[in-house]
Amino acid sequence: MSLSIGNDIAEIIERFQDEEALDWEIKAARGGLPHSIWETVSAFSNTHGGWLILGIAERDSQIIVEGVTNPSTMVRQLHDQMRNTAKISYPACGAADIHTVESHGKYIVALRVPPAPRRVRPVYTKDNPYNGTYVRRNEGDYPATRVEVDRMMREASDVTADQVILEGYGWEDIDRETFRRYRQRFQNAQPNSPHNSADDETFLSIVGGYRKDRQTGSSGMTVAGLLMFGTDEAIRSWRGRHLIDFRLVPGDPTLIAQTDWIDRFVWEGNLLGCYEHISRRLVENLPVPFVLEQGIRQDQSEQQIAIREAFVNLLLHADYTERDASLIVRSPEGYFFRNPGNSRVPDLDPVHGSRSDPRNPELVRMFRLIGLAEEAGSGVPRMVQTWRKLGYESPLFDLGESHYEFSAQLRLVHLLPADDRAWISSLNMPLSEEEQLAIVVARHKGWIDNGTLRQMTGQHPTDTTRTLGRLRDSGVLQMIGSRRGARYRLNLSLPSPASLPLFSSNITDTHPDSSDSVPSTTGFPSNTIDSVPSTTGFPSNTVDSAPSAHSPAIWSELVQIAVPVSAVRYISAQQRNDIVLELCQAAPLSLHDLMTLLKRNKMYVRSILKQLVDDGKLEYVFPDKLRHPQQRYRTAIHDMSSST
Repeated sequence: MSLSIGNDIAEIIERFQDEEALDWEIKAARGGLPHSIWETVSAFSNTHGGWLILGIAERDSQIIVEGVTNPSTMVRQLHDQMRNTAKISYPACGAADIHTVESHGKYIVALRVPPAPRRVRPVYTKDNPYNGTYVRRNEGDYPATRVEVDRMMREASDVTADQVILEGYGWEDIDRETFRRYRQRFQNAQPNSPHNSADDETFLSIVGGYRKDRQTGSSGMTVAGLLMFGTDEAIRSWRGRHLIDFRLVPGDPTLIAQTDWIDRFVWEGNLLGCYEHISRRLVENLPVPFVLEQGIRQDQSEQQIAIREAFVNLLLHADYTERDASLIVRSPEGYFFRNPGNSRVPDLDPVHGSRSDPRNPELVRMFRLIGLAEEAGSGVPRMVQTWRKLGYESPLFDLGESHYEFSAQLRLVHLLPADDRAWISSLNMPLSEEEQLAIVVARHKGWIDNGTLRQMTGQHPTDTTRTLGRLRDSGVLQMIGSRRGARYRLNLSLPSPASLPLFSSNITDTHPDSSDSVPSTTGFPSNTIDSVPSTTGFPSNTVDSAPSAHSPAIWSELVQIAVPVSAVRYISAQQRNDIVLELCQAAPLSLHDLMTLLKRNKMYVRSILKQLVDDGKLEYVFPDKLRHPQQRYRTAIHDMSSST
């Protein structure tokens, strides 16, 4: 995403504060070009890119425009040093990426650093990839680990991971029954192909399981051949821990730590067998509507096809050089797929999918030849289109930028149920489809951010920012935080009919003054029952062990915020209050939530909350119904505006 740099420096500062679709870094540069900029250039290049602004400082949470003394000299130095490999291994910025802006006699220099192409990573400083490679984490630059550097080098290779020739492996390592079934599937999918008459050795080469390197002259079985057809023993000898884990669970499919699964099936063999055994478990008991196509009844529903697409996507794009297991979870609430390896398309378009960079192109081809995969890049858009057509919330994808795991979540939740439509109608204001989605998510989750809305709508990051900006400017949403960490919550003044609860959760916490129960020591509420319609063969009543109304990712973030209090026995009142305000700014929290996060007893936490409410620093989510069963505390609006 490019940003048009205007001539008004105030506009740039405003964009800096409000822009969450790009990462930003500001540096004071009164003494000339800062040495630390190359660490930031490396970090931006190796992750999602960003803007580096020279001549702006941040002091006491205030942005101060100091300017640079000689901008033309600084720009020339940047161009010269950008091509000096002693400074940076790859010229990350071109002439069009460096801007000088003047306003009221002060100058700043802005560098747009785009993500570096995969084939030139890692981008590093100091002539040493292991000591000079940086990555971007939580708005900061951090040295990459040796594992991360090795991974970047491996991903940059011209030979893809599944094309690598394995020394010492041969026909004795192929499961002949699996190979026979694959050939039968190939013949069924392509009955007129001349390859059906080829002998086994030739056929293995045709489908990519055997390869000859014309440069080195070496030949042998490929990684793709071993993964697709290999025996269990042969696969384990190459990949020490080969595990594909399927779980059937009663609750939220994203709560990976839960152990109360209904069924579990662990596969340690080849991928064709994995597909055959697990795919049927994924769609078992799903209804198949009566549909005729050219006079023949179709034995798969669109829902089943989308679920299998997600499963095949997991098998095809996993990084099998990693030791982590692949995970598939099914529940009455939906499906969750996770595999080791991030998306090699950092700006994945979940709607159109026009770009593709498969990690395992030979495996993609093997599955495509037997009709189990389409051309690369089309699987994700087809999943999204099918899920929307069925009226469900759009699938959510985590590209794995920070933790090298790709995940997809397909929820069996309707996009805009009747109560949401009634609530939107009660607002009595014209709203686009994207704006309706934004406020509905904020209503149910307590917040919405750029990334979540972008995945749901398929909008360009710029358009998503504008959508959220319009809702903020019109007073529908209130912005919390800034830049990539910005979130938006509903304005408290919006109508909220008593019959339409603001947060659609199944929490049984009561108001602090009417409950004496003690929170679970794990941070998860106990004895919380969620009734789920039994449409997929699951029990109708299941235990929901999610922490409060918040996802595991949000709860983990809250736990980290609370550490300065939870990890010590004594802390000053001011520090403690600051942490409580930060927690309640990140998410609306109950008394029990805060007791668990702070690791303090009920009387202690209640006294803190009373003081902060009396001081006007905290407010109730339901101020007119203090004993509301879903009562929560949030940082007061005026207090947030002063801190952001």
